[in-house]
Amino acid sequence: YKTHSYIITLNKLPSDAFKGLTALTWLSVSNNELKFVPAG
Repeated sequence: YKTHSYIITLNKLPSDAFKGLTALTWLSVSNNELKFVPAG
């Protein structure tokens, strides 16, 4: 099993993308970045 992580800078994140965040499991929020993995 391999976990793909993504880091997106908040100032480059489209507000549309926040609709997808509910499907994500948060790992950490720091240094103005979001680090998360797809849920499930």
